Amino acid sequence: MSRMSANRDANQTKISRMEHFFSRERKGRIWTWRGPNGTVHNQIDFICSPPSTTVLDSGIVNKFLFDSDHRMVRMELVAPKNIHRNFARPRYLSTRLHLNRKLYRVQTTLLSATQQPQDALESYDSIRSFVETAAEDCWTIPTDPPRITQRTQRLLSERIALRNNLCPTDRIAYSIVCEAARTALLEDIRRRKIINVQKAIGKGKSSNEAQRKETHKIRRLMLKEPATGEYSQETTEALVASHHNELHRFSTNFPLSLPPSIESCPPFHIDEAEHALSQLRLGRSSGPDHISAEQLVLAKSSVAPLLTVLLNSIKRGDPIPGCLTTAHVKLLFTKGDPNNINNFRPISLILGVLKAVTRVILNRIESKLEETESPSQVGFRKKHSTLNHIHILNQIAEKSKEYNFPVYVALVDFKKAFDSSEWNAVWTALERRVTIRRGIKQGDTLSPKLFNATLQMVLDSIEWEECGLRIGGKTLSSLEYADDVALLASSRPMLEKMIQLLANASAKVGLQINREKTTLLTNSEASKQSIRIDGKIFNFADHALYLGCRLSFPRSRSDEISNRIQSDLDAFEKFEYILCSKAVPLPLKKRAFDSCVTPSVLYGAETWALRRSDIRNLEVTQRKMERRMLRLTILNRWSAERMRALTKLNDWTNEATKKKL
Repeated sequence: MSRMSANRDANQTKISRMEHFFSRERKGRIWTWRGPNGTVHNQIDFICSPPSTTVLDSGIVNKFLFDSDHRMVRMELVAPKNIHRNFARPRYLSTRLHLNRKLYRVQTTLLSATQQPQDALESYDSIRSFVETAAEDCWTIPTDPPRITQRTQRLLSERIALRNNLCPTDRIAYSIVCEAARTALLEDIRRRKIINVQKAIGKGKSSNEAQRKETHKIRRLMLKEPATGEYSQETTEALVASHHNELHRFSTNFPLSLPPSIESCPPFHIDEAEHALSQLRLGRSSGPDHISAEQLVLAKSSVAPLLTVLLNSIKRGDPIPGCLTTAHVKLLFTKGDPNNINNFRPISLILGVLKAVTRVILNRIESKLEETESPSQVGFRKKHSTLNHIHILNQIAEKSKEYNFPVYVALVDFKKAFDSSEWNAVWTALERRVTIRRGIKQGDTLSPKLFNATLQMVLDSIEWEECGLRIGGKTLSSLEYADDVALLASSRPMLEKMIQLLANASAKVGLQINREKTTLLTNSEASKQSIRIDGKIFNFADHALYLGCRLSFPRSRSDEISNRIQSDLDAFEKFEYILCSKAVPLPLKKRAFDSCVTPSVLYGAETWALRRSDIRNLEVTQRKMERRMLRLTILNRWSAERMRALTKLNDWTNEATKKKL
């Protein structure tokens, strides 16, 4: 610690600096830091201890094999025998294992078929035993290429040697070696990142995922003890458990309504199991059983019969294996304060077998859910996208200005929507549609469809009466994309009534409107007073981001294009080390640009109405990026045609025109 902080802490906490008691060297030799010129020495590092500690000695370690401008400070002490020691748990580095696919396929064909299981538990045990036995000798540890080159290793070794045996004549050589080592190390890190992203782009994989593999940053959640205000791992674990127990606890007494089933559920077939296994997504984290989806897919011909028996046994009424009802929950940081537990999203890592089970069930009920969902719900549905609602709201903004009629929009967001849905409400919503029923689990294959069914039940239970906008002889009350709901009204009192109706109906199933993320918009300047719902105040805003696009009343095309250009510039800066690198060939730069940058600027282009100024802004931005890709400046005076002949990029304005709805 520094001298100033040591003196301040010593006065506040009544601790002492130990070098005052045990120093036997001359004052000029008690230094811990040496300046770059080699002549300035200072004592800026200390060890402080309370008086009750039994200290034997304190001193300085002159030389040790570590490259630093500081000398190590040491202290010897004797701890009381009756002290309770809480040893820190060792942190084991996770080892990435690679499954040898060819060998695994051979092992699955050589394994003899097990006897037919009799119940659900035996079926699950048979699947797990078969997969684990087949993969027992098929795991290999991938050998990654060295992160730094031999030249960099040699420079680092020379730097350490010069630092530990430094004399006045070697100071210039030491500075040169330090600069060369820093440059070489940065170049090696950059080269490795470029190679990984090149491989990902060449294979058509996610470039963002390739970037994350090179990032070893782990954001840990640490919470304070309310009584003492101290951070600790035990306190964090207790508060996290308490928070999620409260979150997943029943908060409403929603009546469970299960009428008798009319249709009979046919037994599951092997073909259904094989089809579901082939649909599993590869490259995902495994659950508590450490069985990956890749193992199940490669062995689907052998696993499908056992999975069929498991499904039919559960359908027959056998107890569900306890392993299928557990999952590992991982907290993923979203944004905001990293010490706020509400800024972490819980994701369940469920068993691989459970993923296959839920996929089979989803394939059966998906068509019935699709038939009964409202046309205004486009979330988690095939052949639907965010463009549907973006286009509708933009058209409403344009027509309201053209015909001069008031529009009020509430962009409603629910707080912890997936985690707050009551199970009774989910079961009741499913009973209204299908006879095969199953509960919801966060991170499950079924959870998006189950949430859509629950939210649709909430909206259907609301008596909107005449609330909404009259469009084409019909009343449009709401637009839904998963848990993002947009309420449409023609007056402020009507919008207030609709928000109150939605809040009352959603509270019955455990959903709460998030005041911080709910935005109100209108084109009427006279009625922008805040709306109060259940004691919460909702304010009107000039604009808002809806499904990734800028929405405002009246519609501002220039601001919308500027927002997309800014997103595009952020994406370009993110991959600048590839797009502006000398070592990357132009064809690969084009592929990276088309896959990482162009989609960012053309998102929502189907709803654009381009003017000359917008086209000019798009062209200027694209030419600026092309110059940076070619490592040119405006002083080089290269024409746009000459740059385009080299980069071969697709013109943004032409692509936007092709996308026009």
